[in-house]
Formats: sequence, structure tokens, C-alpha cells
Amino acid sequence: MELILRKVLIHTLLPLGTSLILLLFFLISRKNRKWPVVSALSVLWLFSTGFISELLFRIVEHPYKIEKQHSLKKANAIIVLSGGGIHQYHGNSNVIEWGDPDRFNAGVKLFKEGKATKLYFTGGFNVKDSNSSNEGTLYIKKAIELGVPANSVFSTQTVTNTLQEANAISKNLKSRIDIPRPKIILVTSAFHMQRAKRIFERRGLEVQIFPVDFKTSSSSMLDIFKQTYNWIPIAGNLNKSSIAIKEIMGRIVYKTWK
Repeated sequence: MELILRKVLIHTLLPLGTSLILLLFFLISRKNRKWPVVSALSVLWLFSTGFISELLFRIVEHPYKIEKQHSLKKANAIIVLSGGGIHQYHGNSNVIEWGDPDRFNAGVKLFKEGKATKLYFTGGFNVKDSNSSNEGTLYIKKAIELGVPANSVFSTQTVTNTLQEANAISKNLKSRIDIPRPKIILVTSAFHMQRAKRIFERRGLEVQIFPVDFKTSSSSMLDIFKQTYNWIPIAGNLNKSSIAIKEIMGRIVYKTWK
């Protein structure tokens, strides 16, 4: 229940939630006020544009860039955070569908290139689906199918946020590796890397980063600004803006801007 309430609170602060609250205020207000409607429409339009969603993602992905595998030093473990949207197809447990396999693919590739002898996945799950499986369990299954030895791949217990992921990984690694500050290669989306890196370092881990799943365009912001298409409201842009804003909120809460 606490998790659900926290998710609801977060979503009320995002553009769609804020707009709905403004419209609700307009409906229940006894005075003929136009500003709530104007504000709601402005918020929806602004954050649904390609220019604003691109700008927000450039903020959260900065300063990361695509890393080359050979530039990474060997570590004690490769850590792949949940968030790939992997799930079992309902009615057929043998069929696994993906939202975005970038994190998983990168982790398996780094393992096969010998960057570490242990591959860890975290056990996220879909709070919107009570029947969803622990992502880490599904990741392990697919990794073994791709040739990763079963005794080299692990998953945490079910976790619901980055702090729980870091706590679980730190505890598990330190119980298996008898060194005070284990070295890890952290794999997650570029927009999430800043917060994740800081949280894992605070848990006594030495972190090398391997950001993936970049969302920003190669075009300049000036070119994006000039394109009429980027000022037309699109639902996909609203979702992209919301993801970036949620990440910014997370950095503020966990104090991970620097």
C-alpha cells in the first residue's frame, strides 16, 4: 500500500497529474476562473512537444555518452538494473516479451567479453500488474539460454527502487567477495545513471559506469526548435517528459545531482 501511495503521489506531480488537478479545481470552484483551464492546457501542450521533451532528456542524460566496452577495466561483478519491461506473456510462461532489452543485452555482452566473473540482475517488478514476475528471475533465465553459466549469474530479491537495489547488491556482493570495496560495472539507462551511480557509491562500491538506452537526438537544439513538428503535442513526448521529470525528482530526493 505504501508503494502504491508513493507512486500515486509522484504521478500527481507529473504534467498529466498536475493538469488533471487543475481541471478538477476548475470544476469544483464556484468562481468563474479561467486560469486553471489555461494552465492545464499550457502544461499539457508544453510537455507534449518534442522540443521540451528533448531538452529535459538532455539535462538528465548529461554528461554521459556511449562507452566502448574495451575501455572498461575488469571488475568483481557486472550489475544490471531492472527497467527493461521484461514480462511473461499471460497464459504462456514459456513466452517472454520485452519492453527494452538494452540493459540486459549490454550486461550479457560485457560478461561474455570477460569484464567480470559474476553477473547480477536486480529484481524489479511491475507494480501495475499483481501477476508480474520478478524481472531478475526472467533475466537469469534468458542469460542462461544465451550461454551464461548458471553459477555465474544472480538476482536480488524483489526491489522497488534504486536505493533498495543498491542495498541488496552491496549486501550480496560483500557476503561473496571478501574485500571492503567491491568493484562493479553498473549498467542502466543514461538518464538514470547519475542517481544510480551516486547511490551505489554510498553503499561502499567502486563504480564504473556503462550507460545505455540513450533517448536524445543527434540534432542540435536549434534545429529541433526550428522544426514545426516538434511543437505539435504528441502523447509519446508527454511520456518522455514525464520520465525525465520523475528522474529529476528522484535526484532531488536522494541528493544525487553531484
